[in-house]
Amino acid sequence: MGSTFYLEAVLKVNRGRVSKSSVLLQFISRNPGLGVEEISKMLGWTPRSVKMVLSKLEKSGRVSTRFFPTVLHVDEGCWEVEKEVSNEREKLEKIILKLRERDRETFEKCVKAKMLREDKLATLYASQCAEIRRLIRAVVASQVVLTRIGVALESLRLSLGRKLL
Repeated sequence: MGSTFYLEAVLKVNRGRVSKSSVLLQFISRNPGLGVEEISKMLGWTPRSVKMVLSKLEKSGRVSTRFFPTVLHVDEGCWEVEKEVSNEREKLEKIILKLRERDRETFEKCVKAKMLREDKLATLYASQCAEIRRLIRAVVASQVVLTRIGVALESLRLSLGRKLL
């Protein structure tokens, strides 16, 4: 149930890119009716941490925790994650371009070494090419995951927008 999104979001929180408040707010809006214990297990946070963030959100008027955490309203500020997902996809695209250029250069060196009958050097370049291509596949897979996350976030934003109108 969207665990990839939450895993990525938690990783970003740990790196200081996204606040726990925005992650929790989006999590609650996507999973209404869960208790603190369930939320803490699903996000991998301590129950105390969830309670502290919920308290902060309740004081700001963004959630109500009377019975269970519920989002009261959704403002555009809570969709920062959607923009960050897009930014990360763009970064990955740049990485892919650099890796492909590096692969092309290394392949040319490999061919040149083979033509000069320097088999050990050619083997070295060939293994570098293989490793670079493995990296490219991994980065492309990550980019696909971010694309799916972006689509899911946009869909969520649109469906919540309709419900709030």
